[in-house]
Formats: sequence, structure tokens, C-alpha cells
Amino acid sequence: MEMPRLAGGEPGDSPGSDRAGGRPDGRMRAPGSRVIGRYRLVDQVGEPAGCKVWKAFDEVLRRPVAMLTFAPGAADAGEVVAAAGAASRVGDVRFAHVFDAADDAEGAYVVTEWPSGESLEDLVADGPLEVADAMWIVAEAAGALSAAHAAGVAHLRLSPRAVRWSPDGGVKITGLAVDAALASTRRDDGALADTRALAALLYAALTSRWPGEEESTLASAPMRRRKVYPPRQVQAGVPGRIDAIICRALLPESRRGNPPITHPAQLAAALPDMIVRAALSVRSHTGRARPNAPRWPRRPRPGTLIPSPDGPGEWAAEADPA
Repeated sequence: MEMPRLAGGEPGDSPGSDRAGGRPDGRMRAPGSRVIGRYRLVDQVGEPAGCKVWKAFDEVLRRPVAMLTFAPGAADAGEVVAAAGAASRVGDVRFAHVFDAADDAEGAYVVTEWPSGESLEDLVADGPLEVADAMWIVAEAAGALSAAHAAGVAHLRLSPRAVRWSPDGGVKITGLAVDAALASTRRDDGALADTRALAALLYAALTSRWPGEEESTLASAPMRRRKVYPPRQVQAGVPGRIDAIICRALLPESRRGNPPITHPAQLAAALPDMIVRAALSVRSHTGRARPNAPRWPRRPRPGTLIPSPDGPGEWAAEADPA
């Protein structure tokens, strides 16, 4: 489930708390009520079709959680709970962990980790990230999706809102399998769909423009003849090798004699070498290597170039800085 833009921290007691316990059936669904006598609802933060999304508090383990609640007999609730069960078996800490899920006569619910930090959408709202930072975040996401697909689980709804980053927690992906079940999203080739979405995330991190299918507040990537411009024609300073990797995964198409990238594992394998190159480039200019995990993603100097409809802009002709 996509996390809203709310301040972090543990929720406090809400007025009107229902000490008798609450039921996830909508009749007692209000801030302060409890679900199965354990999870106290704090704030409603979303309402996708058929359910409500809450910031809640686990009063047994004393921690904030995210919670989906359904009315009894809600359509597709069983599929969402089943998807949560599948996601819970993917043992990668880069996914928001599923703590609890059930579908019974009182109504279905799903409880997940409440992720901290900022979404990628917020990180690039005011401008793109530096190349090495953007690659590190997406390489982490690609590694996580590679592990998920190895376990037979796809995301299918990746967006800049679904990937979060914090200095302490690193990369965290929300909505694995669950968001797709909520939206009844299905794909014949889930690995290809997630690979394209990962490439779209890297495109967004480097250009502040979104070429993907999911909703985002970022401006749309420019297109010509129903095809997005390569990122290097949209933002100055995108290395040619990174541009080629994105195009091989996003379009997907062959570039520089290399075949298309069609699986998250392939993208995860391609990016670490690029991160090393970027780190060495920083060392050559500053005399010191940057850390593998940035304390906070940095933004480059302004220099965005939006191509004209007539063809590539002048930046495309510059020497490859990689």
C-alpha cells in the first residue's frame, strides 16, 4: 500500500478511544477504536476501492503500523489477504514487512510495517538526484525485487510513492503484491513489468520526470511518437552508459550491442558496476570516495534540458561523462 506524506513518530492516544475493542467492519472504524483488541486506529490516511488505510498503533509490541481494513464480505478482500501472505514470505528487509493478515466474518485486515523516511516522489520533487545516489537507491530496489521474483512474488504497482528512503533505514518498498491485489492488476510477465517500473524509477530519480504508468505528482516524461525521450535528452549530466541501461529496461530495446533488460535480477546486476564508476568519478574530482549508502541523497547543479519536438537537444551530443 502506498504510504501518505505524514510525519513519522509514534502515534499517541486519540480522543474517544474505544477501550472495549473494535471490529474491522466499518461500524466502529474511527480514530481511537481497536481492531481485534490490539491495533488502535490513529488516523485514516487513504481509501482505495473497497477498503480504508490507517496509521495505527500495535499496543502489544508498542510500535506504529500501517493497516488496511475491509467491511465483511468485501469483494477481493480474500485476494488481498492472500497477497499479503505471499509478500510476508519474501524475507528481504527492503520491503515493508507484513505483520498480520486475516479474512474472517468480522472483516479482513492487513497489518504492515509503517515505513519511515521520504518517498522517491518527494525526494525528486524539487530536482533530480545526483547520479550515484539515484543509482544506489534503484539498485537497492532492484535487488529487493530480484529476491521477490525468486520467491515467485511480483509487485506490479511500483511508483515513486512506493519506494522510500531514510538515512537510518535505507530503502524501503511498500505494497509488494498487496497494491496489485487491491487494484486487481495482473500481468502475463510480472518480471518484465517490474523491470520496466524500476527503470522508470531510475529515469525519475535522474530527471524528476515520470515515464511510468502509475499515478505520480511528478511531471510526465516528454514523449515523441508515443515513445519517451531517453533521460540523457531530458536532463544534463546523465552518463551515456546509464542512459543505455534505462532504455534497455524501460522500452525495452537493445543498446550499444547489448540485449534488452527484462528481469529485476539483470538490472540489479547491471547497476552496481555503474555505481562504482560514479564513485570513482567523485573521487577523481574530490580526492575522496563517497560512501556506498548516502547519508542523504544529493541533487546536482541545475541544468535541465527539455528536448524540442524536432529531435534531440544539444546535450545529447556532449561527450559521455562516465
